[in-house]
Amino acid sequence: GKGTGRLIGAVESLRTELPGLRLCLFGSFEDEATAALAKASPAVKLEGWCDRTKTLELLKLADLACWPVHHTTLIEDSVSVATPLLIRRTGTTQHLVRDNGRWLESSDEQSIAAALRQTATLDEAGRALLRQGCEAMREEISYRTVARKVLNDMKK
Repeated sequence: GKGTGRLIGAVESLRTELPGLRLCLFGSFEDEATAALAKASPAVKLEGWCDRTKTLELLKLADLACWPVHHTTLIEDSVSVATPLLIRRTGTTQHLVRDNGRWLESSDEQSIAAALRQTATLDEAGRALLRQGCEAMREEISYRTVARKVLNDMKK
């Protein structure tokens, strides 16, 4: 239900066009079909469950963090380490992407592949703009900023 199989399929469909594309997966699988798909792909690296430090280190090293279906707190973790996002727009994610990533309007394999291609083929200036957007979003959702907004609202 998390769209992992479709994400793996999208990465696989781009292997010839983007041979350096790699997908790092966290956690474990709830179904054998997706596990088999992940294990069969040379483009997929299975990290399993990681402690907090390792998770943040891996997210920081990533060029892009993608969740095609559901919100997860790993999205906010990605923002905190300034990693661009590729996520589906939902009521729980609509505030998390501005200039720091791209929206997936659909979670089907073709849409994921198209968005991955678009982001992976950005030139240096495009990547720099995404990173700047990441810094701005990190500041916007920081606890300090949120607390300041609440206190300002209380004063009004």
